[in-house]
This record gives sequence, C-alpha cells and structure tokens, in this order.
Amino acid sequence: MDHRGGIGRLLDTVSPPGVGVFPHSTHFSTQGSSVIVCARGNDEREGCVEDPGTLDTFIVENGRLKPVAQTRYGPGLGPRDVAEHPTHPWLYVALERGNAVALHGMDKGIPSAHAAHIWTTLRTAPARRQRVGTVRVHPSGRWLFVVNRADAIQCVGGIRTLECGVNEIVVYEIEATGGSLVEAQRLDAGGIEPRTLSVSDNGRYLVVGNQIAAHRTQAAALTYSPASLLVLEIQPDGMLEPCWSMQFPDQALIGSGIIEMHGPSETVL
Repeated sequence: MDHRGGIGRLLDTVSPPGVGVFPHSTHFSTQGSSVIVCARGNDEREGCVEDPGTLDTFIVENGRLKPVAQTRYGPGLGPRDVAEHPTHPWLYVALERGNAVALHGMDKGIPSAHAAHIWTTLRTAPARRQRVGTVRVHPSGRWLFVVNRADAIQCVGGIRTLECGVNEIVVYEIEATGGSLVEAQRLDAGGIEPRTLSVSDNGRYLVVGNQIAAHRTQAAALTYSPASLLVLEIQPDGMLEPCWSMQFPDQALIGSGIIEMHGPSETVL
C-alpha cells in the first residue's frame, strides 16, 4: 500500500498446493507479520472426495509470502473466518462446513496445530445448506459474536421461499481464564443469509448484512424478507438490541464485503 492507503503493485501470489482448497478469507495477525488464510475446502460430492479445510499461515519476507504452518481439520470441518482475542493469545475460527467455532492458541502469530476446543453454534441438527458465517470478538475481549446462516431457497407457487434452517446471531461470553465460550444470547438476524458481520471500533454497535431477498416463515406467517442491513446496539452486558435497519427490496443480494465502522463515538456506514 502507498502512503495514501492506495493499492500498489502486486508483490506475490500463492496457489495450491501452497495454500488449501477454496481460500475464503485472510487475516493479518496482530502478533508479528503473519498472514492466516482460511481455506474452506469442499464437502464430498458425487464423483469427488472431500477437500479438507485448512488454516494456512504465512509470514511476509521481503514482500513475499513464506509458508510457515498449516492446520488441517477433520472431515466435515472447513474454516471460513477467524477472529483474534485482543489481549490473550487466542484465535477463534468459524468452521463454516461444521457449524462450529474452534479455539486455537497463538504463538507469535502462528495458530496451534490442533484446536483446544470446538463448540457447535446450533441447538439442533443442521438443516440443508446451514452454515456458519463471520465471527468477531468485541474490542473488550469479553464477548464473541458469530452468525448462523441458511440459504435453502425453493420456489413455491412462484414465490422464492426459505425452505429450512436458521439465520441468527449468537453471542458468547468469553471466559477470562482459558477462553472458553458460554452462550449468552441467540437472536434472529433480521433477514436471510447474514453474510457479513462487523463490530464498531468503539464496541457500541454490531452490523449484520443479510444477503438474500426471499420469503420466510415468521410467527407462523409467510412474510417477505428483503436484503437488509441491521444495526444492533451492544449493551454493557454484551447483549444485542436492534436499533436501526435499512432494506433493499428491489435487490436480490447485498454486497458481501466487510462493512467497516470507524470513530470513537460516531458510527459511519
């Protein structure tokens, strides 16, 4: 990047086998100069064996990426996103294909080879096309937020309808000793396929972006759910209270990039 924050010239690229299958996101560690790549892998399908999920860690040397570690996950698990704890050497990994969150130790920016613990994010067995999404840790280090997302859309009588699954935000309290997760709250995401999740730098707000426009069942009634942004206020105890939303009724999806928020007291969307 240049001095104005612009994107400069390309320095390096890494392709398989140097990185795992289906790289989904990258994370620059707060410890040292490492880069962690979430490679989701693929489920087993007709004629194809499963591609395992991996965390691939690189360090930057002279503008090039040097592989230093790889964490391999078992069948049915594949990482989509990670979040570092701000004060402890803990890395939380959203396992998209496993509907779970894993905890790894961190040493100089390198995740441990094996997860210390894995927690399911669902209360019931996963429905068709049920997946975990983005994971975020509150700036205080006291809470973790993760989304469960479902996009099993079918056409019923000419109406696009969510067939099954849950779209929700789950709040966990992070135990100060060891980093274990304790569920604190579970609430509707306000739409279908909550693909993005962001926490403001001041820790006051959480924003979720719901990607898909379709009908879904709410309170025993079929209602139209447009693509949307939902802003929630983070209470002193970590609980979430919806406070604002914006709908996009004429669009089939909302941008899937990270929604950044800046400022010590002001929120900018």
